[in-house]
Amino acid sequence: MKTIKIRLLALMLCAAVCFGCLTAMSGCASLGESNGTIPTVSQPTEKPDDTGKPEDEPEPEEIIPLDCNPLTGQKLENGTTDLRPVAVMLDNSSAALPHSGIAAASVVYEMVTEGGIPRLMAVFPSAAAIPGKLGPVRSTRDQFVQLLIPENMILLHIGCSVYAADMLNAHEYPTVDGIYLGNIIYGFDEVRAATRDNSHCFYTNNELAAAGIAYKEIAAKGSVDTLFRFVPYDKPVRECELPASTVEFSFSMSVPVSFVYNTETARYAKTEYGLPQMDEATGEQASYTNLLLLGCPVGLKSDELCTDFDFTGGGEGYYFTHGSCEKVQWKKGDVEDPLTLYTADGKQELAVNTGTSYVAFIDNRALEGTLLVDTVSPYKAE
Repeated sequence: MKTIKIRLLALMLCAAVCFGCLTAMSGCASLGESNGTIPTVSQPTEKPDDTGKPEDEPEPEEIIPLDCNPLTGQKLENGTTDLRPVAVMLDNSSAALPHSGIAAASVVYEMVTEGGIPRLMAVFPSAAAIPGKLGPVRSTRDQFVQLLIPENMILLHIGCSVYAADMLNAHEYPTVDGIYLGNIIYGFDEVRAATRDNSHCFYTNNELAAAGIAYKEIAAKGSVDTLFRFVPYDKPVRECELPASTVEFSFSMSVPVSFVYNTETARYAKTEYGLPQMDEATGEQASYTNLLLLGCPVGLKSDELCTDFDFTGGGEGYYFTHGSCEKVQWKKGDVEDPLTLYTADGKQELAVNTGTSYVAFIDNRALEGTLLVDTVSPYKAE
């Protein structure tokens, strides 16, 4: 298999830290010891319309089974479920590494925040699916809130930016915020705190998450749709047009990211800051069946303190799966509109293989500067 190496250099965003970043919290229970160039991507002749659905879209040929995990499309052992997914905000600065529990997530979203530093939102199908130690947990931002609200996810976090708080309040969307709940949902790792700032030492787990959700009287059950239009789990895996075994890009000058496809596991293993992104609790490297790199207008808020992501117009991106890739389009719209993926021509919804997924939004200018290095690539410059 030939390698397509994708290098993306995102705009470095140098800004002050937003309100809501946690620096200290007291009264939490101890969790013990932490174990050649190409042309700019062309614009398609037909784009999705403003309703979020392309005109004359054909009906899907396959019907997704109802007894599947809504986050991965995989078959559920105990039939259907109406449990709401649980999203947990994770610190992803170099000082906060390694994570615990990251390898167990069904979906991970990553976007840059202040100063070019990215943050993660790990999503699990329920509170019970959260591992025995997950973290370090940190504050949320409005770009993540815009993705979780339409999917009816329950959010666990410790603080938030003023923009995220305003958005949650405007939509009357309750969350489990550790700023107010302390040890009901978070434990403090005393051993880790000996060598780390306290803000990198707060963790949760399945029992604490469930207790926090119950304390806030947030419904654990509710209407849940599948995250993507998955290939039915009883159908063959779908491979894309181009081979792609290595993916490289950067959120900023200081945060390089790469993925390498493992043919034995059929997953892409992640490296960030030049090191494998390891799960400290299990010793497992974070890896995913599906990768989505989506281009988006990224800048600064009017006060120039926080990062601004404009999801209203949709955009283009790349989908990687099973050692292959293809161009895609995406559409979102307003806060309550879900993220929807389309084929490169924008005419039908993208069929995503079952399995775990990694979703990264990067600046459009980075996507337009993508380099594909492969002697047989149809995108190679003339």
